[in-house]
Amino acid sequence: IFLMIKKRILIFLLFFYCVSVKSQVIFSHDAGVYNTPFYLKISYPDEATLYYHDIHIDQRKKIFSDSLLINRTTTIFFELNNNGESIHLDKKTYFFDFQTNFNIVSLTIPNNSLFNPSSGIYVAGPNARYDSTISKINGCVSMSNSNYLKKIEREVYVEIFDENGLRIINQSAGLRIFGGLTRYYPEKSLKIVARKKYGKSRMKANIFKKGTKKYKQFILRHSGQDYKKTRFKDVLSTNLASKSFLDVQASVPSHLFVNTEYWGVYNIREKINKHYIDNNYGVDKIDLLKGKNIVEEGNSKRYKELLNFLSNSDLSLASEYNHAISFMDHRNFANFWIYQIYFGNQDVRGNIRYWRSDSLDGRFRWILYDTDLGWLNSNSSLLFDIIFTNNIKWYNPKWSTFLLRSLLVNKEFKEYFINQIAFLTSTILSEDYVKK
Repeated sequence: IFLMIKKRILIFLLFFYCVSVKSQVIFSHDAGVYNTPFYLKISYPDEATLYYHDIHIDQRKKIFSDSLLINRTTTIFFELNNNGESIHLDKKTYFFDFQTNFNIVSLTIPNNSLFNPSSGIYVAGPNARYDSTISKINGCVSMSNSNYLKKIEREVYVEIFDENGLRIINQSAGLRIFGGLTRYYPEKSLKIVARKKYGKSRMKANIFKKGTKKYKQFILRHSGQDYKKTRFKDVLSTNLASKSFLDVQASVPSHLFVNTEYWGVYNIREKINKHYIDNNYGVDKIDLLKGKNIVEEGNSKRYKELLNFLSNSDLSLASEYNHAISFMDHRNFANFWIYQIYFGNQDVRGNIRYWRSDSLDGRFRWILYDTDLGWLNSNSSLLFDIIFTNNIKWYNPKWSTFLLRSLLVNKEFKEYFINQIAFLTSTILSEDYVKK
């Protein structure tokens, strides 16, 4: 016990020492966007030695002397050696002559972590093999067991600058490939995860203009199947749906740089999980499910009760209908399907998520996300296919439409559903509003 206490005291003293020394290091220019070249100057304790290296030049440390010319976009690592103790300072990215009103995301990571032929998370890897069940996806050969399909995580240094150029996040985190079938595309979405082993267990910032919050993770999404087109289709869809108080992933557009190389426009999105619900509702004890009945958090007991009741009830009766909607927010549910039908999103069956919390009213609510297969066919028969199951296709299995078909048996809900369609298509989903 004595040794443990002694060890903790030493760790605390070392931490206090590092913080004290770091506070004495002053940069003439902080990380950010600059229009003209400048000389970076740094003051630090006289007895210390300051080292740096520019990722564009090499990985060898150099002694920082008087100043450093910044005349191009670059990320620089700094390390202070004081009395034989090495102290790593923040990495800083300086953007040169890059004007934008978007956020900027800078990721700094060893190239091998991404593109090493054997271990890189962005490549197929040595164990990839041809998968004849999917043969081709948008022209890309499908390789099962590829590195980019696995849950491999690599350490990355993350910097986020808001639209005013203020750096709101700078810390190490985990990096993973994100998405479903879009993982096969040559350009991939990414997930950033904060973990204690990288330094901090949360990323505290006002990322989505909803106030400063502690985020466990967020997504850098290239817009899914829309990545070669508008790159904002899903953002448009979810922004519209949010006007009807549906749960959606907040988003802000950003320019992504990886090791100072420009990768294009990516949307910073919230990640749907228990942390998403906690950030938006302030509750952490929830049941979160997806698809047919897959539990992501909590349990499915209440949802199974709802399905069982609907299967053995006559919802044309007011009493049984009222009991059914005690399980769910039926207005939220109606809006979820109206928006999906308006978008003509055939992929909805693969992206159904719903949640409840006893800390609120205990009723299920639906989350609208991943609508990239919407807006493709103005003559979509999705409404017909959802309501009638005579013609089952890949996108309307009976389980996915069971709740809506059950509720439409009731006259009150049917009238509400029709009136809500009329209301939304003359307001939020009107041609003028959507174009605007």
